[in-house]
Amino acid sequence: MNFYTGFICCLVLIVGNCKNHTINDLKTNKIESIADNYIKANEIKIDKKITQNDAVNFIEKNPHKKDSVNSQIYLLRNYFLKYNEIEKKGGFVAIPPIKKTISIRDTAFSVKYIKKYLFQTGDITIKDTGNVFDSMLLSGIKSIQYRFGLIQTGKITKSLIAEMNVPIKRRLHQININIERYNKFNRENIADYVLVNIPEYKLHLVENNHELWSMDIIVGKIKNPTAIFDNKIQYVVFSPYWNVPNSILNNELIPLIKKNKFYITKHNMEWVGGKLRQRPGPDNPLGLIKFLFPNRYNIYLHDTPVKSLFKQEKRIFSHGCIRIAEAQKLAEYLLRNDTSWTIQKIKDAMNAKEERFVKIKVPFMVFIDYFTSWVDMNGLLHFRKDIYKKDQ
Repeated sequence: MNFYTGFICCLVLIVGNCKNHTINDLKTNKIESIADNYIKANEIKIDKKITQNDAVNFIEKNPHKKDSVNSQIYLLRNYFLKYNEIEKKGGFVAIPPIKKTISIRDTAFSVKYIKKYLFQTGDITIKDTGNVFDSMLLSGIKSIQYRFGLIQTGKITKSLIAEMNVPIKRRLHQININIERYNKFNRENIADYVLVNIPEYKLHLVENNHELWSMDIIVGKIKNPTAIFDNKIQYVVFSPYWNVPNSILNNELIPLIKKNKFYITKHNMEWVGGKLRQRPGPDNPLGLIKFLFPNRYNIYLHDTPVKSLFKQEKRIFSHGCIRIAEAQKLAEYLLRNDTSWTIQKIKDAMNAKEERFVKIKVPFMVFIDYFTSWVDMNGLLHFRKDIYKKDQ
């Protein structure tokens, strides 16, 4: 057993231990003992001044572990230790509330506290106690916005301050619970897969444990949450019909149909066997393609005609299914080994206005999961809002 394998085995033990104690420890201010006991029990010598460079160096020295589960466990654990040290020293600096948005070159009382916070988190590397919003702070603000999944406006807003003022104990809990999630994720060590990360509003295409690309997604509303499960994509459906679910029909469409007798005709719909469906076309809610992996939740990936929603920070607009920003790109990838499906043929099928099912030669794994914290390829620690309250 080499050091890395041994380390992961040890980590599995602490993750199990953390699972039993996390909530109680948070309530009784004992979370630091988890890291201390683990370090002591395993005789691990750690440089407590862990930086983002440490994470980057690990990735560079272990290229075969890029984007892998083991990499995430290792990197998140290091950030847990770093944040644990900050907590021991009093936690994050409390940032006073602001009355209005602060922009570059503004002077404000809260600025010096923001600079101290960003120095603690590593988003800026120079100590500065001034109240002027300078270029260094601008870089730091964009960095923290990126790590929180916010639009990088470079402006200090009330909502940004609220995220920065999340107590460090909650961040420690968030890191810890995501270590547990990664420990459970992809236990079969599948190397090629699609990962849908709900809180990130992203779909990641992974091949041979390397991320090839990602795209924006839209997930279920709070009252219609996207389910967490895994399956295999089996079909690409071009020019799909939208078979209206009974819940949407009864709760949303029937009142509209009663108000406007031309509603069905206007929206290119038809009744078939007592069911309402919308014909294929550019205005179809499923867009021009959908991807099926039969499941009891009746959830699938699909295109959408409403592209403007992808510009929103919080993308929870669907009834549970997952809308994807670049459906054609995913179709091209899934059909890449079928020489009969050229890019032009895919485009033609998308716009044919005639539904066509295409069975994928080798079904492709899809994980629909829920990670609210992770470390990216640049060694940066990310946090996302717990939109479905699963961290609790």
